[in-house]
Order: sequence, then structure tokens, then C-alpha cells
Amino acid sequence: MTTTLELADAFARDLPFELDPFQIDAIAALERAQSVLVTAPTGAGKTVVADFAAFAAMANGRKLVYTTPIKALSNQKYRQLVAQYGPDEVGIVTGDTMVNRDAPLLVMTTEILRNLLVVSKDPLRDIGYVVVDEIHFLADRERGVVWEETLIACPRHIQLICLSATVSNAREVAAWLGHIHGATSLIQHDERPVPLEDYVYTDNDLYRIRDANGRRVRSFPHLGAADHEHGMRHAPERTRRDDGNGRGEPPEPIAPALVERLRAVGFLPTIYFRFGRRSAEELAWTIVRSSTLPALAPERTQAIQDAMARTLQDMDDDTRGLTQVTDLMRILPTGIAYHHAGLIHPLKALVEELFAAARLDVVVATSTLAMGLHLPARSVVLGELKKFNGQSFEPLTATEYRQMTGRAGRRGIDTMGAAVLVPSSYLPFEAVFRRMSGPPEPLESAFELRYNTVLNLYRPDDEQRILNLLENNLAAFHRQQEEEREQRGANRRRPPRRRGVQSRLYAMLDVLTSERLMDRSGDLKTKGLVARHIFNPWEIAVTTLLLDGSLASLEPPETAHMISLFIPSKFVAPAFDEPRRGRGGYESRRSRRQHLKETRSWTPMEIIEETVVTTVTRLRGREERHGIELTPEWTKPEHGFVPAWCSHGKLSETVEEFGVPAGDALQLLGQTLDLLDQCARALADVFGPDDHHVVVMRRAAEAMSHKGKLERLLGL
Repeated sequence: MTTTLELADAFARDLPFELDPFQIDAIAALERAQSVLVTAPTGAGKTVVADFAAFAAMANGRKLVYTTPIKALSNQKYRQLVAQYGPDEVGIVTGDTMVNRDAPLLVMTTEILRNLLVVSKDPLRDIGYVVVDEIHFLADRERGVVWEETLIACPRHIQLICLSATVSNAREVAAWLGHIHGATSLIQHDERPVPLEDYVYTDNDLYRIRDANGRRVRSFPHLGAADHEHGMRHAPERTRRDDGNGRGEPPEPIAPALVERLRAVGFLPTIYFRFGRRSAEELAWTIVRSSTLPALAPERTQAIQDAMARTLQDMDDDTRGLTQVTDLMRILPTGIAYHHAGLIHPLKALVEELFAAARLDVVVATSTLAMGLHLPARSVVLGELKKFNGQSFEPLTATEYRQMTGRAGRRGIDTMGAAVLVPSSYLPFEAVFRRMSGPPEPLESAFELRYNTVLNLYRPDDEQRILNLLENNLAAFHRQQEEEREQRGANRRRPPRRRGVQSRLYAMLDVLTSERLMDRSGDLKTKGLVARHIFNPWEIAVTTLLLDGSLASLEPPETAHMISLFIPSKFVAPAFDEPRRGRGGYESRRSRRQHLKETRSWTPMEIIEETVVTTVTRLRGREERHGIELTPEWTKPEHGFVPAWCSHGKLSETVEEFGVPAGDALQLLGQTLDLLDQCARALADVFGPDDHHVVVMRRAAEAMSHKGKLERLLGL
């Protein structure tokens, strides 16, 4: 076996650059058989530490698992590792892809690793390292619980390499990792790879706000709304009204002049952040129509056209007919582009390729470009200082500001990066800048016990296992630390607060027993054995449909349509006779049923939908009686485009017929395919791969996939 010192030296020799001190410290910690939490600004080189772990795994015969938050990043990392180590040494497992499952280097989404640990209870004895990229995702409201369950369940013989954006409570997070997993070294690096200067664009010029050393150069107390408590408190309400059309404020007429100023001072190429998809496209076209930038040199134009031709050649006629394809192909030769989650994957990849190759001067992008992808620029422009956080429009946080401005400054090319802020008349500029430029927010737990976790972990003879999960998540650790600080100096410690934890668990167990997912002794019934594989807000309702046989009466496109209705969606169906809903769901299903009986006979889909309503209403009623609230209300969304896509697989026809944005439709189709795959695997685990329940799901998934076309459009 190669010694650790020899490994570190061999790894460093192969690099085209010298390791930074924080990277050396992290590698040294791994050499001491410790886990590491590495926090550093965007673009600082955190992934070099993970690259060393892969190098060490290959040298010493210890396998490595590399997890990412989204499939697109998993695919990107897979391609990088294949380029370095070859296809025989690298595998990938996502919801719909499995390649070389037994390879020494295995890339997967965090959800897949969680399922291995929690559902399959795989001890991962042959795994030596697990990389948890973007660990700060554990604060995500919807998916954060996956990160915490994964970390808590990960066997202690594995060394964790946790990579995170800069957070203010990194020491606490490292202590928590040490508590649940073993010795963990905190490696903090706060220095940007390229220094940053902050500017504000006002009165048709750029004014420096803060220099590269972090010193304020100039203040702007009269810029924007009045800087007082009332203005900050009500700013989100005003901006919500401004953004009622879902697109944010109209594209600034100042954008062309601002881009011209950036060109004059040498601040191109730039990423111009704009937080609405349509508004990003409109702003890009505004710049083009102004003729602000000169025509590109012939060689740059030719390089862009060659890349466009390669992309178009890989598309079928239907995809080439999409409006977003023709529009982007018209704008790219100008050196200006846009990038957002609504674009199909081949277009996003094309923009990324051209920008990385310095073929483009301006990319107008939503915040998705700031996550994961390494695409630095000379400067970034923040065209808005507020962003929708899932509930309301709020001023940008310090973490968001650092993530986006982390793209400013190209290492080895620029001596300085520039962040340019466009002030809003609705926000007090100084107050917002103080918030954005302050210390990053702490990483807070989003942990919540779910039915899926109880079904997988609870056993009557081993209740301690699930109680440990409840007592050792990050939020519980934070509470324990606070209590210990309060009691410091006392002679006795307060016993753990289990009453509230246990009462919630027992309430959930009672609901699961009443819904016949487990018996009174705690053993899982067939329904529970299936539901434990389903990760969805309505997992019990989904399982009910899978087992009652009603889906067998549907054609594959209809089955896909029905399963799609369990995806939280922005496509709201118009109500024909919408009954009132109370805290327990529908107050009266009878009015809905009576309406249908009086007007026409029920279709199979309507019968199934009524089953869902009945199940969710009953479930929410049980939860309400126990004082818990886990199952969301269910209202049928308008997903008529799903069976249309399944029937003919033509995206351009689908979006035109139903008037839905291509990006939104693709996202929902991809999520539906993932849920169909979950259902098929769950049923196969219980009944075997040839069972008729499984066949129904597989046929629906095949109709959704269209021989891989959907996956190609999504980049999966």
C-alpha cells in the first residue's frame, strides 16, 4: 500500500498548479484518517480535496462515492472522472441511470446514497470515502432532510469529505459531524481566489463601493428607498406587487448603457444576473437591439456557428422546431446569450461551452448559473437586489451574494473581479448592501421526520435507532449545545428531552397503523413495504393507488398522467365546482360526486382522482387529531400535456398545443419519470420484477422516456 506522504506528493506532482495552504491542510487531515468539512468561496478549489480522495481511493483500493445534489451535476462529475481515470474505473447511479455499479469511483445523487443507507441498510463495507458536495443543501426546505439522514446513517469507517459554501457556523457544523460520525477536521478558507471590488451603477456611471481589501470607499445613503426599518419591512410586499406577472421588474432600459460602460472599462465578459426566465431573455434582446457592442471578429463568429451546427445536428426535427432553439440560435452570433433552467439541456450546454471558450461577451442568467458550474467571468452584474425565496420576494442574502459574485474574476487571467449592483427604487440600497456584504448566514437544519423514514428505520425491538436520528440531527445538536452553555458550571446535566420527540413518533406510528402500513406490533404490511421506497409528499396516497389495481385500467400515457399529479406543480387546474377546503382537506366531497353523477358518468381517471382525495382527506384528519401536520392538501393540477407528450413525444407540438413553457414542462416530465421509476422499483422489491403492478409502471415510464429522448433533453 502506498504511504500517505507518497500519495500526497504524487497527487501534487500531477497538478498543473500549486496547492493552496487550505487544500494541503485538508489533505493532511485525510491522511490522518479523519473526515473533513471544507468551507471556501465559490471557485476557490474545494473540489481539489475531493479529487485527492479519488486519487487515494484508486491508489489504495478503497472505493469512493461522490454525491451531488442534482443529476446534472452528477453527470458532469461522472464525465470529469471518466476523462481522468477511464470508463472502466468510474460508475454512475441516479434515479434513471446505472452504469458500472461496481466501479471503484461511483457518482450518485445524495438521494440514492440515502436510500442505500436508510432503505437498503447497505453497510458500505467496501467504501472508504464519501464526498458530500454542496453540503449546505441540508438547509433546503424540501430536500435538506436527505442530507442529514445520509450523514447520520453513514458508517463510521467511511471518511467524509464535506464541501460547503462559506457559512457562519462552520465550527458548529464540524462539531456536529464529529458527534455523529467521528473525528472531523474543519478546514476554513475565506480568501477569494481572485480579489473582488464592488460597484454600483447609477447616473450612467460605475462607482466603487468597496475595494478588494473589503474597505468601504463610498456610501450612497440616498440611493433607493428610505433606509429605515419601515422601508425594509415592507420592501418585500412592494416588490411582490411589482412582480405580480412573475417576471420581476421590466428589463432596465439602462442595461445597454451599463454593458457599454463595462466594455469601456474592460469588465467583459460578464454574467448579468436576472431572476426571471422571461425577463432574462428580454434583457438579452434589449442589449442586442441597442447595437451597444460591436460585431464579433470573424473567427469568433465562425467558432460560434460551428458549435451551433454541432448542437443542431444532434437534435431531431421536433426539437429543432422549438421556439427557444430558433431564438437562441438567432442571438448567439451577436456574442450575447441567456441561460436559465427553462432551456433544454443541449442549449444550456451550448451556452456554457461558448462562454467557457471566451466566445461570448454577455450571458444574462438566472441564479441557476451560480450553482455548481465553473464558469467564471471578468465581472458579474446583479440586475436585481431581491429574489423569490419560495414564499415571497426578499433582498438577497449574504450567502446568495457570495455565490453569485464568486463567478467574478478568472483565476490566472484577472487580477481583480468586479461585482456591479443595479439599485432598485423600492429598496434602501445601503441597508441591502450591508446585509449582502455582511457575514454569511448560518447553516440551519431543515430536518423533519417523515413517514418514509419511520417505515425504514422503526422496529419495535430497536426503537433507539430512530430516536437517535431524532436526537442527533443538526437542529437537535444545536439545542443541546445551547442547553449545555446554559448549564455550564452546574453539577448535573439535564436529561435529554425525549417526551416531545417520542410523542411525535408515536403519533406517526398510530397513523401508519390506522392506514394499514404496519401492524400493531410494528411489523410492516405489504403497503408499508412498498411505501418505504416512495419519497414523495403524498407517499401513502401514491402507494394506495399502486396496490388497489385501478391503474391497470389505464393506458400508459394515462398512468403517467395520474402519477404526474403527485408532483408539486405550478400548473393549477381551473375549478368547475371547487368545493371549499378546511384544515382537513375537502369539507364536502359529496358536492363534487353529486355534480359528476348529475352531469355524466365517471371516467376511470375521475374515479382514481376521487380515491386520492378520499385518502388525503382521511390522512389529514388522522394527523389533525394527533396534533401533527405532515401530508399537504392535494389539489389536482393541470397536467394535460403529460399524456400528449407520452403519445407522440413531440415537445414542440406539446408546448404549442397546451401553451406551457418548454422548460417548465420538461422539468415536470422529468420529475414524473423519476417518480414512475421509484414506484416500479418499490413494487419490484416486494412482488418481483415480472409482477403486473411493475409492468404497469414500466410501460408508463417507457412512454414518458420515448427511447431516451426525454433524458437527452434534460441532460440525464
